[in-house]
Amino acid sequence: MVEEKDFPVESPIQIFVGTQEEQILAVKVLEYSIKKYTSMPVEVTSLFSAVHNAGIHIPKPEDPKIKPRTPFSFQRFAIPALKNYRGRAIYLDSDMQVFRDIQELWLLPFNGADLLSVYEPENSGRPPQFSVMVINCEQLKWDVVDLVRDLERGKWTYKQFVLEMAPANKIAPVIPTEWNDLERYTEGKTALTHYTDMASQPWLTTENPLGWLWCQELFNAIKEGFISEQFVREEVARGWIRPSLVYQLEHEIIDPRELSPAIITQDSLQFTPPHLCGKMMKNVKDDTKSLNLLERMARKGYGLAQYIWRASRPNILKNQDKEPLAEQVDKTSSVSRLQELYTLEPPLNLTKGHGGKQFSDIGHRWVETFKLFADLKPNESVLDVGCGPGRMALALARYLNAKGRYEGFDIKPDDIAWCQQEIEPRWSQSRFQLVNIKNDHYNPTGKISADEFKFPYKDCTFDFVFLTSVFTHLLPKDLSNYLQEVARVLKPGGRCLITYFLINEAVSESIKAGNARFDFLNSPQTHCYIQKPDDPEDTVGYDEEFIRNQYSQMGFKIQEPIYFGSWSGIQTASKPRHGQDVVVAVKVK
Repeated sequence: MVEEKDFPVESPIQIFVGTQEEQILAVKVLEYSIKKYTSMPVEVTSLFSAVHNAGIHIPKPEDPKIKPRTPFSFQRFAIPALKNYRGRAIYLDSDMQVFRDIQELWLLPFNGADLLSVYEPENSGRPPQFSVMVINCEQLKWDVVDLVRDLERGKWTYKQFVLEMAPANKIAPVIPTEWNDLERYTEGKTALTHYTDMASQPWLTTENPLGWLWCQELFNAIKEGFISEQFVREEVARGWIRPSLVYQLEHEIIDPRELSPAIITQDSLQFTPPHLCGKMMKNVKDDTKSLNLLERMARKGYGLAQYIWRASRPNILKNQDKEPLAEQVDKTSSVSRLQELYTLEPPLNLTKGHGGKQFSDIGHRWVETFKLFADLKPNESVLDVGCGPGRMALALARYLNAKGRYEGFDIKPDDIAWCQQEIEPRWSQSRFQLVNIKNDHYNPTGKISADEFKFPYKDCTFDFVFLTSVFTHLLPKDLSNYLQEVARVLKPGGRCLITYFLINEAVSESIKAGNARFDFLNSPQTHCYIQKPDDPEDTVGYDEEFIRNQYSQMGFKIQEPIYFGSWSGIQTASKPRHGQDVVVAVKVK
């Protein structure tokens, strides 16, 4: 990198976004993400409106070889003039999302360069990128009209002009590549994700693997009042955003890939991305006799009609209803604090018994199981019995929305102390409690008997209760009390997911054959098995029939099938598969 030199810091940070009107929702989400992380005042300006308001008329060459590929391809060259050739400016594309303080770019020294750009990794397969730039407005005396005329006269090719920024004499590729991660996101490293492939942008399609990331930010922006749900509906009504995005908001579904096929089909029937409408109109002009083209257009006619109607409206920039943008997002807001949880993990001494280096992965895997097996919704209230150092809590923090709620309790003081200190302040919807229950294996000095313990919650409080690796350490009378308490605190129709070591005929044969992880040779009661006689609560298994009877007595109906885990050595098609057996049940009484 070039040598750093002292220079006066200009404020506010001025960011110009290359865009057009139909991408304004993406611009708003981008602006929200910028202001969420930035410690300096920021002004974000859409170039299409800035150019229009300044009375700058950018020529459009007739030669197809040098025509702008997008309506905003040439807008960036107007930035120095828009700044009156003073100071500096940052240029971004609209299809981006920021995860770090953009002040990092603002404070980079020019050291004689006309502009600073991002260097792209050699193995990325993509050419150098100029969609993120810091522009030296005092040094670049660009007049966009003159530049386009030079382009028409053959001074540059289109590639040189737009893709290589040839009008700049000295380009310094010093911005780290994580400031333009093209269709990439690495948690804790990526500073800016660029949804550069138009065919898979999250506001246009449900297919982007990172769609959840952008939608989560949209949900956060709406929660904070930066964007209104009504604005999203208006953008959908204009034909600029996929209709399923409204369904996601209404049903609080963050990941668009979790939408049902029926909802996704409605997108294909009712919506054509604006950039495809433009191409279709061009094809009509070029070849109106093509039968195949006309058939395709008939199928997409609804979207095309919307596009033509929008294109025919006069003075669209002057008459549109503009929602005022918030001045600044409080950096200590709940959204910012919640974001910190995404990279948070307990110290190694706490994760040792909870997956170690796989601590986070196991938590996220279990949340996927809750969603798949127990139909967990983002707006539900959840109880985690035996929460440990927050393995499930940290994963659920990324799934539960503002209406969701999490409670957890455990018998280990160090685990609860860490959760109360690190998770609760960052996630206002969570609460952790220490309960001093006696367990000869985990808490031999506990004062409360497990068979008499009452969960510290009112009746019918939770939508979903789960216990993973809890009943595998409880003896029968303790298990019965816990299951009764689960039934008490669940709402009618609520679900519970509990893991076991279940013994049935097939499992018994597998144990005899030496295929199981545990042999359970000791049986203090006819329906209960232990692995270590001198430490009974270390590992406990149960007859499947006994467990089924317990559920029936407590007013539960088991959702078949039981998902048998890998511990027993029995082959099963259950996916995802865990080590222990998973039983999901519904409270029916």
